[in-house]
Amino acid sequence: MNKTSQESKTLTVADRDDAVSRLRHYFGTCECAAPESGAAFETIGHPWDKKSKVNTVSPGDLVALATLTTPVAGPAAVWMLDKKNLKKTEKLLRKIPVKAKIGTKSGTKLLKDGGPAAKLWDHWSQAPGFGPVSVSKLLARKRGKLVPAYGSVVADQMEVSDPGEHWAAMQGLFTDGRRDLWATAKEWRRAAGVNSLVSPLRVIDVVLWSRGTYPDGPPCAADAAKK
Repeated sequence: MNKTSQESKTLTVADRDDAVSRLRHYFGTCECAAPESGAAFETIGHPWDKKSKVNTVSPGDLVALATLTTPVAGPAAVWMLDKKNLKKTEKLLRKIPVKAKIGTKSGTKLLKDGGPAAKLWDHWSQAPGFGPVSVSKLLARKRGKLVPAYGSVVADQMEVSDPGEHWAAMQGLFTDGRRDLWATAKEWRRAAGVNSLVSPLRVIDVVLWSRGTYPDGPPCAADAAKK
């Protein structure tokens, strides 16, 4: 990760009050806002870590992408659920422990070039019309503690231009020796009343997305300030 990314505004997510406010708005745990559709990303269809589903791709997993405004087109869904393609998917997913975490030595190995996550990326990229953003978000749904979801808003916040840079930058944030971002994000999640199915990695993703989408603060925070 380059120096520009390290010194970017992404590091200011350490502002607890702002982060908690944004999480409450996104997940609808405040009284003044309905949740964003992405609040259902971890739970729609089935919990993302349901034991019978963790090593396969289900229709529920594909629907989850629509909650992040990345709906899966019919041809891609057919490809993903094809028995032959699904068999390879399941073989690769079994090589990535569901409890694997970003920012750890084992996590770094799993995310490296040529590793199982990269191989799964290459496999899913063969689905018709299933581009980098879709692949990234499906990986994030399947391995919520390890793989960050890539999208244009968060990319701008992270000052990166492609998913590879994004993975590296996120790993840099979670391996920063000056603070334990994983523990910090868990505390933000608790304070915001967010379901524990939402991993600390997704907590940071949501805060960054909110900062890019609502730079002056979430709407409910602005409404509360007027009262």
